[in-house]
Amino acid sequence: MLVIFILVVIWVGRKVANFSKKSKKGLIIGGKLFVSTVQILMAVPTVFDVVLPTNFVNFLALFNIFNFSFVELFDIGCSIRVTAYHVMLSGTLVPLVCCVPILFIWIYHYVKEEAHASRITRKTLKMNSVSLLLSMTYFFLPGTSMSLFAVFPCDTLDDETRWVKSDYSLDCSESNENRRLNLVYAGIMLVVYPIGIPLVYAIVLFKNRSKLNPKRNNNLVLDRRGVGYEDYEAKVIAQREEDQGIQHTIFLWGSYRPCAWWYEIFECLRRLALTGALVFIRQGSITQMAIGVLICICSGFVFALVWPYATFRDNALGMMSHCQLTGTLFSALLFMAGKDASLAYDKEGTGSVVVNNVDVYNNASNFRSSSASFDVQNNPMRAGGGDKPAPGGGLGKFFRRNESSSVSTSARGLKLVKASTSVLSSRSVASSEKRGSDPPPPGRGSIGRSTSLTDGWSKEWSDEHQDSYYWNTETGEVSWERPASV
Repeated sequence: MLVIFILVVIWVGRKVANFSKKSKKGLIIGGKLFVSTVQILMAVPTVFDVVLPTNFVNFLALFNIFNFSFVELFDIGCSIRVTAYHVMLSGTLVPLVCCVPILFIWIYHYVKEEAHASRITRKTLKMNSVSLLLSMTYFFLPGTSMSLFAVFPCDTLDDETRWVKSDYSLDCSESNENRRLNLVYAGIMLVVYPIGIPLVYAIVLFKNRSKLNPKRNNNLVLDRRGVGYEDYEAKVIAQREEDQGIQHTIFLWGSYRPCAWWYEIFECLRRLALTGALVFIRQGSITQMAIGVLICICSGFVFALVWPYATFRDNALGMMSHCQLTGTLFSALLFMAGKDASLAYDKEGTGSVVVNNVDVYNNASNFRSSSASFDVQNNPMRAGGGDKPAPGGGLGKFFRRNESSSVSTSARGLKLVKASTSVLSSRSVASSEKRGSDPPPPGRGSIGRSTSLTDGWSKEWSDEHQDSYYWNTETGEVSWERPASV
């Protein structure tokens, strides 16, 4: 299987070499989206501890090679007993072994050609090596991280013994020396892979952000919704692709628009969350699955706001990928809930997720309105089109077109709330002044303006005092205040 895969890669590589630059770029973007989506889908049964339909699992098994899990790929279970620790070791060491030949070839040619080759040749060799290493980290990250995260969660059985959740043959007790050594190794590899790779991406991109998204001339005023910004963006893309100083990092930013130069960092964190980090939430619970669906929805919303790719085709593919993942996790959630209604429903955890989600949405909405109002008041040019490039496309265009109306709508809503509060307060004060210290009427008030309550109480209306009061038909007791028993 591996030999066939290598031969196919070589054949495809030779064919792609004859493509135009634009076609190569589109193929790279499509390949990244496909591999990323497949890797996340293959991680769903393991991370969320859910049983997916057999035909769907069999379909994903056809792409198991993209998960780069070499222990499972070569199926050596017949020779030795493979545990989660073996999967972790192979998943973390194989990528490092693959990097060694690249570094060796680069050092060899650098030393050999130092006296004969020009400085440009050595620089080109270095750029090609770095670009290849960055590409490898992108494809190895999900599978490696999943194997690392899998060794941490433990299950406690009825007899108080603890076992690794992903492999019940492994003792999880603190006194187990083998367990401690593997946890130390896993901690080191966590720094190298799930933490180190996104950190390297962030450092590289932030260091070159002025070249990836240069600021526009302040004297040049372009309409955000016009063609001017698109022309400017095309010039920036052409300019940065000609800059030889950043070509070795093109894998990180070449797919995205200038304003979305940071998107690879976000994409990296999204893939990490869905391919391993969620194992620290109770696996197999509806809470964990709900958080996974929430991550997919939020990341899809960010994608729609940013619209990161330069062409509509690539953005459409990206949106389809987000919809595929969201639909898969939501279907798994329904399958899980329908299979067993008593399945580990964590009321506090799920409630916290929902409440915090609403709170974040409200704060984001308030921040959006406040920032938009601040920009319009302090930067008149943004109110009329702006001298700053639009931060995104897709749904972002819709929000920018309606930014002014959103601000005015928020202002009108705030005025309406204040007016309503003022009216209610004035009515309350007037009623209090009207009734003063007079006792409530002793009997039923206006006919047809009475409401029956519990424990013999009813709510009545007094025309004289222009206020409601409470009357107990059984005891004859009356009160302005609502009784505690009602």
